[in-house]
Amino acid sequence: MSTVLDTYFMQYSTTSTTSEEFYSQLREVRRIAGEINEMFLENGVDAEIFAYCVFYIYYEQYLTIWEDALFSLGMSLVAIFLVTLLITGLDITSTLIVLFMVICILINMGGMMWAWSINLNAISLVNLVVCVGIGVEFVAHIVRSFKRAEGTAQERARHSLNVTGSSVLSGITLTKFAGIVVLGFSNSQIFQVFYFRMYLGIVLIGAAHGLILLPVLLSLLGPLNKLARTSSAEPIAPASSSPSSSSR
Repeated sequence: MSTVLDTYFMQYSTTSTTSEEFYSQLREVRRIAGEINEMFLENGVDAEIFAYCVFYIYYEQYLTIWEDALFSLGMSLVAIFLVTLLITGLDITSTLIVLFMVICILINMGGMMWAWSINLNAISLVNLVVCVGIGVEFVAHIVRSFKRAEGTAQERARHSLNVTGSSVLSGITLTKFAGIVVLGFSNSQIFQVFYFRMYLGIVLIGAAHGLILLPVLLSLLGPLNKLARTSSAEPIAPASSSPSSSSR
């Protein structure tokens, strides 16, 4: 008497055309398979079934994409917080400012994805993690320059833009922008949507936060563990020469 080790049977469903329909179908068939396995377990049947389709490998990511996104972005933000805290010499205020600005860039990237109808999937999630890392470049240099400058808050913000802002604009913004524009002429939909649009948003949103919003916030927050510049224009009292008594 032979033993059946494994077998399969076909299941049919309505035709799926969108990603939402595919991963909804995958979630439903897994639910049904789970209920059947529970029934087997209750009746002492030593068997297990699972659903398989050649398309499921591409749409399985959507079942846990939000959990994966929150975990990956959360770990990236924690890493940025720890590294920035060490680099700034345990300056918690500067670290929190950098972290806050990076979170603002990330939130605005999410809004841009919604406005441009870019779905959250494995590719866009990788781009968001890259956005967190690139966002530090637009912010950290300005904060460090502001921290090392002297004078009032407005003077230090102006100094950080004059000294570091030009480097951020030319060395980070324009160089990345020049490389991204080429992707806009690609015939591939993946390159146009997930690389051209998203990387263009990363550069423009990061530059706007680092060169416009951040200096304004720093000028309002005031000194960060740095004393104001002491005035060097103190009047110098002329030395009074006492009349010398001439001896005759």
